[in-house]
Amino acid sequence: MNLHFEGNKLYYMEKEAELFKCLEYLSKELSNKQQMSEEELWEVFHICADTAAIYRHITDYFSTLDKLIFDARLENSKLKQELYDLKKLNIELQDKVDRLLDGI
Repeated sequence: MNLHFEGNKLYYMEKEAELFKCLEYLSKELSNKQQMSEEELWEVFHICADTAAIYRHITDYFSTLDKLIFDARLENSKLKQELYDLKKLNIELQDKVDRLLDGI
């Protein structure tokens, strides 16, 4: 089990619950059922700020992941070229060995 992932999962679940609380406040305000207090307005503001920070973290994570994938693809291409070159060299050396053995 990946405890780091589980920790993040719980954190995101808490933030999701906060977002639904925020939506509930806004829904009541917009439907004129209950006017939001200043405290609720500030809570909505902080929930939105936290959510923006979470999305920033996620986009940073994906940017890092994209770079790692790109670097891995470059390395893979280099290794494929090296493998091709070594196979070609192996064929050439095998031909030389065969010619030497034929001459014996």
